[in-house]
Amino acid sequence: ELDAVDPDKPRVLVLGDSVSVQQGWMHIVRETLPELQFFNSALSGYETCQQLDVLKELLPRIQPDWVLLQMTPNDIGGSPVLIPLDDGRARYFLATEAFDFPTWVLSFKSITYVTLRVGAARAAVKMRSGDQAERYTQRCLEEIQSSVRSDQLLAVLFPSLMPLQNTERTAWQAELKLAGMLDELDIDHLYLRDAFEAGGDIRRLQQQPNDNIHPSAEG
Repeated sequence: ELDAVDPDKPRVLVLGDSVSVQQGWMHIVRETLPELQFFNSALSGYETCQQLDVLKELLPRIQPDWVLLQMTPNDIGGSPVLIPLDDGRARYFLATEAFDFPTWVLSFKSITYVTLRVGAARAAVKMRSGDQAERYTQRCLEEIQSSVRSDQLLAVLFPSLMPLQNTERTAWQAELKLAGMLDELDIDHLYLRDAFEAGGDIRRLQQQPNDNIHPSAEG
């Protein structure tokens, strides 16, 4: 995508997580606005501060006319993600804190369970949580805001499809906190909870049963 810049179309850089990776709203946006060129840099599990890193890397390369920041409640503190690395290791991370271990561990379920539940859990003690996570998220959001003109940035806040109990807060509380941050920073944004609730039972708009984060295309 980065090598396929169309000089005749305004460019939109999309920052987000798995909500934007799925074949839901981004697919609809592209079909609805063919006059724009979208560069979707979303990555599963990424939160606001990792999206800031992506913005720093891609802003000079793409030189977008607009930056579209997709947000979800778990942006505060991040989501646990497990990825294999090229050098025979695997990495379990939350936000920018990580715990590495040999990839061969993944071949043995019991060892993997112990590794993640014991070893990674200890590493997770250092991972951001509570008020510290909120301050960290707000600082990164402020830096995203300062990186582009005010008329270039639009945020889209997707709701949790039902209140979820996090380690220290419900997704509902985190969602309201993010909405408050966007208001406080005066960032133009679409807060989609009212739109989702207008569609009836908000839980039926999810991609899969018991998936309380990812909306379907209908959602």
